[in-house]
Amino acid sequence: MQFNNSQQPVNPGKCALYSCQSNLDKIPVNQKVKLLQYGIDNNLKCDFFNEEENTGESRPVKKELLRKVRNGEYSEVVVFKLNRWARTFHELILELKEFLEKGIRFVSISDNINFCAFADDIHSHVLEAFAEFDRNLTSESL
Repeated sequence: MQFNNSQQPVNPGKCALYSCQSNLDKIPVNQKVKLLQYGIDNNLKCDFFNEEENTGESRPVKKELLRKVRNGEYSEVVVFKLNRWARTFHELILELKEFLEKGIRFVSISDNINFCAFADDIHSHVLEAFAEFDRNLTSESL
């Protein structure tokens, strides 16, 4: 049995599918179909979370999903693309590190990325380097 940092059991095999629509999505249903197909292909019990409206910075559905992940309700989070999960590399890195430390698998279907343990530490370092680069570019442009 897996445990998160607060020693609460992580629900094995329960997956959270997260979709975030953008104004640029011409056919938003494609995200949902691909996410649901991932769950079927991997024989997972899944809950689907969809950020339907442009909620600006708040992303209430994602906040609720993060709360549930932190409470050990899911062993895996799956997104269609990384940019649907996080708005910045910095945000992505912080949340990926948290997931990996808690034994939560994070998958991005379109980006063909599957973070499943600290064995993927090299991926984390590469992404962290990009996050640092992103922060530097942002601070220089201000």
